[in-house]
Amino acid sequence: MSDIFQEVEEDVRRERYEQLWKKYGNVIIAAAVVLVLAVAGYQAWRTYDLSQRQKVSERYREASQAAESGNMVKAETDFAALSKDAPAGYATLSKLHLAGALNTASAGPPSDIDEDTICFEHFIPYSYLMR
Repeated sequence: MSDIFQEVEEDVRRERYEQLWKKYGNVIIAAAVVLVLAVAGYQAWRTYDLSQRQKVSERYREASQAAESGNMVKAETDFAALSKDAPAGYATLSKLHLAGALNTASAGPPSDIDEDTICFEHFIPYSYLMR
């Protein structure tokens, strides 16, 4: 006798799920598609962002190696380019390297680098530029 009640209960449950699927099936599918597209877009953005960061990092490394090897013309050119178009962190480091390199190569700091602006904008002690 309980088997009949279980079968009826299962049929009622199945019919209820079918009605829910007919009513909300398209919404569930659309939500799943939106979720998959959102995750794919986020992953694509992360990959793009990482590749851009790696490119800037490689440019900074090349400029640093040029400065260490004594090729100051290439180092100055690379650091000047990085100070203009790199993200804030690398731009600040490039300005500091450029100011330091030009300061040691000449009698004083270069005229196109404003050390006060660098120091006040980024809270860097002025004495770091004079090393």
